[in-house]
Amino acid sequence: MITEEALYWSQWQQLTSAQQRGLFEQMLRYFVHPLWQVGEIQPLQNKLDQQTWQVALNGRHFYFEPGQLANDQQQAVAPFLISADAIPANHYFLGTIDPVSGQPLTNQLALKHYQGEIADFLQRPNNTLNPFAQPTEWASEHLTFVDQDQVIAVYQRQFWSQADLQQQLRRQGGNLPTANQWQAAAFANQDSVSWQIDDLSGDSLLGLGLRFNSTMQAELLTDPALIQPNPFHRGPDKVGLAPIAADLPVVLTADFYYRTVLNVQLD
Repeated sequence: MITEEALYWSQWQQLTSAQQRGLFEQMLRYFVHPLWQVGEIQPLQNKLDQQTWQVALNGRHFYFEPGQLANDQQQAVAPFLISADAIPANHYFLGTIDPVSGQPLTNQLALKHYQGEIADFLQRPNNTLNPFAQPTEWASEHLTFVDQDQVIAVYQRQFWSQADLQQQLRRQGGNLPTANQWQAAAFANQDSVSWQIDDLSGDSLLGLGLRFNSTMQAELLTDPALIQPNPFHRGPDKVGLAPIAADLPVVLTADFYYRTVLNVQLD
């Protein structure tokens, strides 16, 4: 049985690994959309060897951020799951397909509406004579296909506002992060920011695994008047984790990115 107190760092880190995993699996049953495909569950540790858990949901990686109580450095934040990777604000993630057969690997229901475009993608011509110069991203009429090493991620391009985006996320039980949630995920219960470069993916990492690629400029938050700049664009001498004032366009563009948060709220 999930108790709220056990989901805060102060008690969470006192649990055994088996107890943590059991609570995490309960969270997935209660707070994740029932039609989402739940993939591999793995432990995840920060620099202080404090452990939480991560999972693939419909092909996207999420991890659990235990709640934190207010102190001199941090504000109180309830527990939540957050996606490790942010995606362009004018895209919506549909799922993943096999790069050879085109068969859906996750979220078959959403992808079946685009079988024709997926088939065209598989039959696309090779426009280069250099076999090592393959593109990593392709576009069809409605979709963007991104090579993610052994799978192809499929995104639906959107012409929507921040309010439209939030409405879509809420239909799936999610939302954009609040400023406090983003800060909690960035610090991951540490006294200072942990910077790390992932040599395998080329991404930069914060906290327990917030990933930042070189194209990201700023991320959307629930407050439309604020955006969260990519801290790795500001340099280690200008950490700049605080959000700044935003002037969002009516229709969101790829200049902005967003992460999905699944709130863990017990009655």
